[in-house]
Amino acid sequence: MDNSDLEQVVTAATAGDLVAGLRLLMHFRAYMEDAVARRIPAEWEYACRAGTTTAYSFGNTDHGMGDYAWYGGFRGDGNITDDKFAHAVKSKKPNQWGLYDMHGNVWEWCENRHESNASRVVRGGAWNDSPADCRSAYRGWVPPTDGYGHGGFRVVVDISSTQK
Repeated sequence: MDNSDLEQVVTAATAGDLVAGLRLLMHFRAYMEDAVARRIPAEWEYACRAGTTTAYSFGNTDHGMGDYAWYGGFRGDGNITDDKFAHAVKSKKPNQWGLYDMHGNVWEWCENRHESNASRVVRGGAWNDSPADCRSAYRGWVPPTDGYGHGGFRVVVDISSTQK
């Protein structure tokens, strides 16, 4: 495996695929068991905002969004025209905390659920979405059995809990 393999995006994954993948990671990496704990619903947004209070991590308007996100593929209002697919990680600028692809590219499954049904929350927007769908605070809801080409997930490890 070279570094380019580490920069590929996982897509068409269901929430069940995510859980199965995380269990597999925990099986092979025992130290992760302590790191994967109950997540708070606002945690993704906190990471996306990276210390800001603006609509996007880079400001209040979508001006300059093309520097940070792949978006607008189906609507024609973004930076994707012919290549209608998720792009490699780190091909756009990171937010102020060094996190890449927090806006656009692929929706990210989150642990929390919709208040009134079994749907899971997805955050961040995707390559085919409008700028408004890629805002830090925007949430979507998807049934956990749906795997789709513009959805994926991010594995986060709390390093402080692994260094006991």
